[in-house]
Amino acid sequence: REAHALARWLVSAGNASGYARSIGAFPAAEGPAALGHEDPALRAAFEAAFARARMIPNLSVLGSLERVFERSMESLVREVARRRWTPESLRTELVHAASEVDYILGMSAA
Repeated sequence: REAHALARWLVSAGNASGYARSIGAFPAAEGPAALGHEDPALRAAFEAAFARARMIPNLSVLGSLERVFERSMESLVREVARRRWTPESLRTELVHAASEVDYILGMSAA
């Protein structure tokens, strides 16, 4: 009941906008139109981001994605701490992480 009441409250434009601002998000119902008050120089960047936006994957894969992120960050921090970091090592780690993420997302879509 409480979730339903919150959802009903959020569907009104004014409430949705206020709630989205309070959590640092964009109002789902308004999309790029909600950016009218923002810096005009940023508007084009946000509109381009909205055009390419996708829904987040289902919740069952978020833990796996978080583990990929944590492993990648740990690996990079170790490289920096040992003073062995190079742009190539960063690129290699990102390629490895991207392939893991693609695999996880591919499995969740099946």
